[in-house]
Amino acid sequence: MSSQNSIEQLLIKTPLDELKKVQSYLQKTCTLSEEELALEEAELLKHIESIEDAQNLLLQDSAGTLTNVSTVYENTEQVKKSVFEYTDLLRKCGEQTNEQLVYLRSFVKDVLEHRDLANIMLEKQVDLQAVLEIPSSMAFAINNNLFSEAMEFRALAERIIDAFPESSTIRGLGKQVTALNQTLVETIIRQLQQPQKLFHLIKLVSHLKTAAQFSEQEIMTLYMLNARLQLQSALQNISSLLNYNSPEVYVRRYLQIIRERAFVLFSNYQCLFQSADNDDEDMTASGNKTVPSQNKQTQDDLSLAQDQEGVRSLGNNIVSVFCMYVIDELMYILKTFMPRITDSATRSSLLLQLFYCNQSLTKVGCDITSQLKSLFGKEWAEIVAYQSSSEL
Repeated sequence: MSSQNSIEQLLIKTPLDELKKVQSYLQKTCTLSEEELALEEAELLKHIESIEDAQNLLLQDSAGTLTNVSTVYENTEQVKKSVFEYTDLLRKCGEQTNEQLVYLRSFVKDVLEHRDLANIMLEKQVDLQAVLEIPSSMAFAINNNLFSEAMEFRALAERIIDAFPESSTIRGLGKQVTALNQTLVETIIRQLQQPQKLFHLIKLVSHLKTAAQFSEQEIMTLYMLNARLQLQSALQNISSLLNYNSPEVYVRRYLQIIRERAFVLFSNYQCLFQSADNDDEDMTASGNKTVPSQNKQTQDDLSLAQDQEGVRSLGNNIVSVFCMYVIDELMYILKTFMPRITDSATRSSLLLQLFYCNQSLTKVGCDITSQLKSLFGKEWAEIVAYQSSSEL
């Protein structure tokens, strides 16, 4: 009966209080298990049965209470309806709970997948760190003149950039490598300003073609420009030997530098740039290379032939300019200082050295025999005759 009184009070009170009680009841029932819900439902049904029994008793005891019993019955039906509504609400809460469980299972699965991905990234951390260290490794190689290694780092970075073009980190890596590539080119050009062995020169030229994408003409010009700077620097370094009253020591050293350095510079140039043209001509002449007939040449063939001819023409011009520079410098020194040397033995010794110098220059296409004949006349003829007789 206490339960019935509670229900009657709940129905009589204001909607706000009713809402609070319903909310309290729902909070209570949401924490119950299915067994407890079943017990709660059974308990409610028992209350309903007791109410019906009381109603029947009231009907039997007094007909005068029929109206009240009818009212109680209606109230009871309303309570039953409310109970069924609450039961339906509890069922929906159970369904929502199941949905939450499904969501939680999915969330746990995602967490596990992310954990596996994190483990993979942790295992690959060393490889990722190595990629990010490419710029510093390339800079170290450049600073230590390890150009082949620097080119390998550059090529590796280019492959990575091509593979991951959308990555902002990789794009940043590409910008660093581009800046370092410019430093690499500048460092190689500075190396060309210093005397180098031929095999090292070949590597430097090859690196320039790749790193700077210089054309053959540009590299030819760059090489001869640096060759001139090398020769000028070597000649300037012996200026302390100059004594206008006794210049033979200076002239002797000057001739030695011209003979050695100019010959090496010319020879290296021929090995670097003219050997390829000679190889092409030899292959054509020997028949090992197919030469298209004149009437079957394509436009590309003609353009390539014109480009090769242009490179050869430019190379010849560059050599001629450098040769004229060497001749002008040498003739200036001879005209300026040889008249100051009057001792016949010293002059003969210097002219003999000049003879050997001219022989070396002649081998690389820089013959100054006519200029020497004009300058020294009989003295030069005697030196040439003496050398000819000595060789016989």
